[in-house]
Amino acid sequence: MNGKAKRKRGRILTDEGFQKLKDAVNKEFPYCGIQPTDKEFNEILDKITGDFSLDTLKKIWKREENADTKYIKAVAETFGLNFKDGVDYIHKDDIHNTAEQKNPSSPATAETDTDIEDSNLRWVGRAELIFDLRQNLLGELRVISIVGITGIGKTSLAIRLSVDEYISNSLTPSWVRFYNAPTKTFDVVAQQVLGEKLTAQPQLQQDREALLQVMINELQLCPTLLIIDMLEVVLIPDGKGGHSWQESIFGDFLERIILAENMPSRVILTSQYSLPVLAQGRYDEFRLLKVPLKGLTDEESLRLFEGWKVSINNNQTEDFLKRIINIYEGHPLALKLIAGDILNEPYEGDIEAFWEENKPNFAAMERQARNQENIRSKYIIDKVRSRVEDTLKRLFNSHYYAYLMLCMGAELECFAEKIGWLMVLCDAPEKEQDLAFATLKKRFLLEWEKPQNKVLYRLHNLIQNVAQEHLDKIEED
Repeated sequence: MNGKAKRKRGRILTDEGFQKLKDAVNKEFPYCGIQPTDKEFNEILDKITGDFSLDTLKKIWKREENADTKYIKAVAETFGLNFKDGVDYIHKDDIHNTAEQKNPSSPATAETDTDIEDSNLRWVGRAELIFDLRQNLLGELRVISIVGITGIGKTSLAIRLSVDEYISNSLTPSWVRFYNAPTKTFDVVAQQVLGEKLTAQPQLQQDREALLQVMINELQLCPTLLIIDMLEVVLIPDGKGGHSWQESIFGDFLERIILAENMPSRVILTSQYSLPVLAQGRYDEFRLLKVPLKGLTDEESLRLFEGWKVSINNNQTEDFLKRIINIYEGHPLALKLIAGDILNEPYEGDIEAFWEENKPNFAAMERQARNQENIRSKYIIDKVRSRVEDTLKRLFNSHYYAYLMLCMGAELECFAEKIGWLMVLCDAPEKEQDLAFATLKKRFLLEWEKPQNKVLYRLHNLIQNVAQEHLDKIEED
């Protein structure tokens, strides 16, 4: 050696650096997920100048240590970032001096980290479907009906379309969320479309024909992406295996949107049930589209697990996860609950330990699936519900106050701030309240959104239903 220190080669992004990179890329490519597809990677690559390969970009995105500093800087500068050595990227030998050493499962970290389940995880998968729906919405398609079982990702798909760069340039998103609506009636939709105009014309409440006309006029004047979420609450069984409208005006409204000669606005509906037939005739072929939503593929599901920081260390652990994915048919909610279990005690991220303890149950479900191959999807809701029960039982044994907070929080009918969740345990010590809330976040049991700089939390409907049943038993005892 000539006495000079050997230059360190290879850098990895720190937590802070990777977050900055993700945020910058997603501003320009809002459909990219925690781990973009090759097609999405190539779109990013097209913006980067110089001698740059797809493999190099993937290494940077995966935070591998053999991505040279100059390439990381090239990506950063492409998206307007100025990365600093030791802050945004660091040599692997120096990791012990960075924030990378934080224990992600410690209560202190979980309490303050609102991004435990990063919102970008909603964007994993369904790339081809997103592309097709975008093209259709920007074309002649007027109404999309997204249909699928609870927890399959209907709302996430609608959100993703609403923030799509191309769609949002043409349409202003407007949401009707029936899970926290004051009433389950058409008045909620009318209020969302018309706002103060409805208040200023009280006669419209009595004249439904006039109300519909005013609403259609408004949607023709103001190009809107009207999203009506959880529409199943306004449907009733028709006695023939299908459903009909609780109020016929829902159908009338949607048919007018489909049949109107001029309609720049678009509508996205989410529902667990297929909607009653709309606008039969020559228009329904290209103005109305039903999208039956299924679970994620193996590849998409594995990307989700990676995003949740579940470490897939070898082929065996990957095989275990693939078998679990197959059992639950790529159901996102079930996979999220499983990720929460794997990452926390007693497994602490050990996939093999989780598999071995649950192996008899998983083996039984695999046998059942083989024996009922033609109708296996019929039982997926039962499997997911059973998964929720298992998670609550585990919570009961390991974090009783978190279990209580989950059950009592089931009575919160809409998104609530952290203080609202803490208040459901107002009789418990403050330390236990904070630890319980942090535990629910660590286990991915809370959904969240961030409107107007406030972070709000709620339970998924299926988790809420199971938690309510547990609460009823607690109150009985």
